Amino acid sequence: MKFINAQMIPGILTLYNDKITFKAKGIIENHEIKSLFPFDELQRVKFGLSLTPFRITIMESDGEPWLFDQVPRKDGKKFVELYNVLLSE
Repeated sequence: MKFINAQMIPGILTLYNDKITFKAKGIIENHEIKSLFPFDELQRVKFGLSLTPFRITIMESDGEPWLFDQVPRKDGKKFVELYNVLLSE
């Protein structure tokens, strides 16, 4: 599952069986601050409202939040639902 516009940086979030990845597009492509989010290093992933109108928040085990804004509502809800299914397996 993929999205664009993470933290106001255009890019793609991809959900795998054991991790989430972020791939930036445009000027910072291949120079992402953080591109890999292994499930075993995550505290939670949630979907909710933001100023732009929907957001996915990835919270690392150490409490560091990563905010991905401008996520389409339907896709964001499905992304987090699938993450929760994979996490429970």
